[in-house]
Amino acid sequence: MGRRIAALALGLTALLGVGARASASDLEVSWNAPRGCLDRDALRQGLSRRVGREVAFGSDAQLGLSGTLVPRGAGYELDLETVSPAGTERRTLQARTCSELARATLLIAALLLSDAPDAPAAPELAVEPSKRTWFVFARAGVIGDLGSLASVSVGPGLGVGLGVDRTLIELGGLLLPSQELRANALARVPGTLRLMAANASVCHEFFDGPRLAPCLHFEAGSLRGRGRELANTSEASATWLSAGLGARARVRLFDELYGVADVQAGVPLVRPRFGVHGVGPVHEVPPLIGRLELSLEGRL
Repeated sequence: MGRRIAALALGLTALLGVGARASASDLEVSWNAPRGCLDRDALRQGLSRRVGREVAFGSDAQLGLSGTLVPRGAGYELDLETVSPAGTERRTLQARTCSELARATLLIAALLLSDAPDAPAAPELAVEPSKRTWFVFARAGVIGDLGSLASVSVGPGLGVGLGVDRTLIELGGLLLPSQELRANALARVPGTLRLMAANASVCHEFFDGPRLAPCLHFEAGSLRGRGRELANTSEASATWLSAGLGARARVRLFDELYGVADVQAGVPLVRPRFGVHGVGPVHEVPPLIGRLELSLEGRL
């Protein structure tokens, strides 16, 4: 009878030991990331695929991983800490997209598991090449102009575009509202001038921090003059074509909303000249015009 009890106790001990080992977690994880980035469940699934087996997260694990991923400047920053029998290591990583940092986290976590003393052999790991990223964006802002009309003018501007990696392709439009004509600095004449144009631009970002990018601009539209008299009203319009270079700065405000500043210098390809009967020439487009645009940009 005593032998049976001892054998039963030994069997229960073995079963309990197997159960404890089977239920032990692989990794204790604390993970915080913005909405739309890698979440805790996706981290576990991705890690399981990398090591070739199901990985369990839990507080009873001997290995630990703690990560906080936040937007920073024009990209993202990851504060990552790993805990193993060899000690604690802390890293700070930065990248343009959160997906790049997610891939780095999976690689580091997989290496952490493969270095564990009782870990099964892990398949060979390779750093995946960074995939091209794309996004759609829209901008709305205010444009200050010097040279297109008779004096400094301010008007609204809109744009929509496509970004591929660091290259931005945009189509938009602007309106410089009607402005009174002047024969000289003091004398007004009975007429107004306004500009409506569509534009296209290509920018390529080179620098991080605030994102800085040189841009190439092209613009086409109509420069329209309107003369006012007591007896009648007359109108005249001219084709507007210009090309120019500029610089764009972009700063992340929060999430996917950015503040954008554009400075442009343009060369009119057609230089219309407007005059008023009895007064003479009142405006001729100069050989160089300047623009400053401040806008808000949202990305989808």
